[in-house]
Amino acid sequence: MGETRPVAASRRGGTLRSVGLAVATAAACSVLWTAPASAHDTLLAASPEADEVLDHSPEAITLEFSGDGLTTGETITNTILLRDANGENWEGETEVEGSAMSTELPEPLPNGEFDVVYRVVYSDGHSEEHSYSFEVADPDAEDEIVLETTEPWEGEPSDNAADASGSVPSWVLGLGAGAAAVVVVIVLVMRRPGTAGD
Repeated sequence: MGETRPVAASRRGGTLRSVGLAVATAAACSVLWTAPASAHDTLLAASPEADEVLDHSPEAITLEFSGDGLTTGETITNTILLRDANGENWEGETEVEGSAMSTELPEPLPNGEFDVVYRVVYSDGHSEEHSYSFEVADPDAEDEIVLETTEPWEGEPSDNAADASGSVPSWVLGLGAGAAAVVVVIVLVMRRPGTAGD
C-alpha cells in the first residue's frame, strides 16, 4: 500500500500540468483571434503631407489607406474637401481607386493655409472622418488668401434713427392739448360772474 502514494501524486502533477498547458494555449489563441478583429484600417500616406509647406500649388490631393480597398456604393460616401482659411472650397470631384482616393484641383491654390477634411469607409465597413493642414508658400505667386474680417460700422446715424430717438409721438401731443383745453374751460366757468338772483 505504501508504494501507491507516489503514483497518485505523479498522476495529480501530470493532470495539473495538462490543465495549465490547455489554459495557456487557449489564452494564446484568444489573443491571436482578437488582434485582427480589433485592428482597423488607417491612413498610410498623404500628398501633400500634414504640416507640409509647399513652394508651389499641388495639382491634386491624394490619400492612401491600409486594407483591401475602400468600400464604395451609392449610399456610401468617400470624400475629400479642401478649404482655405476663409472656409472656401477648392477641391474637385473625389475619385476612389482601390485603397486610395484623390481629388484633382480645378485651379492653382494661392498662398496660404489649407485644411484637408476627408471621410472614408474602409474595407471592414467602419468609417471615420479626419483632417490635417498644409501650407502653400510660392515665392512667385501673386495671389494670397486674405482673411475676411467684419469691421464695426462707424457711420453717422440716419435721419430716421434721430427722429425715432428725439421725437414725441403725435398722439401724446394731442392728448396734452386736449387736457390743457379742459383746464382752461374749467377755469373760465369758475370765474364767471354770478347771475342777478344770486
